[in-house]
Amino acid sequence: MSQLLNLDQLLPEEKYVVFKGVNHILATNSVESWLKLMAYRQQILSVSETMTEDGAEAEAMASEMVDLQVKIAAIACPTIPESDLRQLPMTVLMKLVEAIGQEMSGGAGGETEAAGEVEAEEAAVM
Repeated sequence: MSQLLNLDQLLPEEKYVVFKGVNHILATNSVESWLKLMAYRQQILSVSETMTEDGAEAEAMASEMVDLQVKIAAIACPTIPESDLRQLPMTVLMKLVEAIGQEMSGGAGGETEAAGEVEAEEAAVM
């Protein structure tokens, strides 16, 4: 039997983030993860478009936006408990979400600068 296509050769190299000394594989390459991540990114865009300068409403929308970013990180890093993601400093969460976005956009090969910065900041937090 002749081989038509070797899918194993087409699979991208696994990328990961380091958290508490453990490598956590980024799950951004599967179709299922990508669809979920894109849906959350769309929700973030919708929330940011409707945010107003109105006190409590703006705070509620900002809170919703951060919650969506935690959900993005939880989908992309399924081996990190969501409760741990919620305990991260805001700057570390933002860098993680940024690295996830870069990876989804077909970021440069190797470790991204943002991922390296996240690793450095996590080391300082631990």
